[in-house]
Amino acid sequence: MDTITMDQISQMQRSDPRIESLVERHTMLEERIRVLTAREHLTPSETVEMARLKKEKLGVKDEIETLLHAKSA
Repeated sequence: MDTITMDQISQMQRSDPRIESLVERHTMLEERIRVLTAREHLTPSETVEMARLKKEKLGVKDEIETLLHAKSA
């Protein structure tokens, strides 16, 4: 499988609204995870939220990669 560079991602993101939307969602999830990770202690609900966010972020990343590879093929 070929590696896609950040330049290629940026170009494809600008030309495809779906990829752009997914990248924005991934960035938002990443930021929320970063905020929770910075906390010294998480409540039980925050722990559940963290797991859900990480799972969703991974799913979004997989979808982005699938779309990028389809476009670059």
